[in-house]
Amino acid sequence: MFHCIVQPRHDWGPPDLYNAFPDIRMQLSEQTRVLEARAEATAGVAGELHDYCRRRADLEHDYARALDKLARAAAQRHKDQKHKYALTLLPLRTTALVYILSQTAKFD
Repeated sequence: MFHCIVQPRHDWGPPDLYNAFPDIRMQLSEQTRVLEARAEATAGVAGELHDYCRRRADLEHDYARALDKLARAAAQRHKDQKHKYALTLLPLRTTALVYILSQTAKFD
């Protein structure tokens, strides 16, 4: 049914692949060595990046905690001052209102 249309060339002689490509094994071992070195370098960079991200996350966590503490202290101080301010001005407001009402009553 099917037959090969390419005829083998007899003038080439028998294929001696071992001698035809003597340095292929050396090339492959060199490529393997280079790839292993590149993989080690990439793993080192990935490790450094991991350490950097972890340390940055720790710093951001500490910073967020410090900001939260600062915000709570400021809110508490504002709340205390607001309460104190309202208590000290309450009698003054009452006195001022009584005075204004008495002055208004005089003019009526």
